[in-house]
Amino acid sequence: FKSPALRQLSLTWKLMPTNRQESNTIYELIKTIRANAYPSIGSTGQSAAFTFPNVFQVDFVTRRGNDSQMIKFAKAYCTSVNTNYGASGPAFFSDSGGEPVEIDLTVTFQETEIQTRESILNGGF
Repeated sequence: FKSPALRQLSLTWKLMPTNRQESNTIYELIKTIRANAYPSIGSTGQSAAFTFPNVFQVDFVTRRGNDSQMIKFAKAYCTSVNTNYGASGPAFFSDSGGEPVEIDLTVTFQETEIQTRESILNGGF
C-alpha cells in the first residue's frame, strides 16, 4: 500500500432504439454527457483559461425511485465516453437520415474525493 487512489466507475449500456425518435433522443443524451465531460473556455475568452468540467452525481435507484443496494458513488468527473454504433453490424432505420438501431455506450467516472474505511462504513460509499 502506498496511498489511496480516487475510485473509478465504468457503466456500459446496449441501447437499441425502436424508432427514429428514440435514436435521436439517445444521440442527444450522448452529446449532453460528452459535452459535460469537457472543460469550457473561461470567462477571459482565451483558450489557455479553462474551467473545470461539470461534476456528475451517479446514483443507482430502483424502478420505484428507491435507493438500490448497489455501490454508492461520490460526486465524480466523467473521464471517458465511448460509443460503438452497430456493434453487431452497421444497421440504420430504413426511412432515416442515418439513425443507428444499436449503440453501445460506456461512460467512465472518477470520484472527486478519496474514500476511506470510515467513509465506507459511515456513508455507504
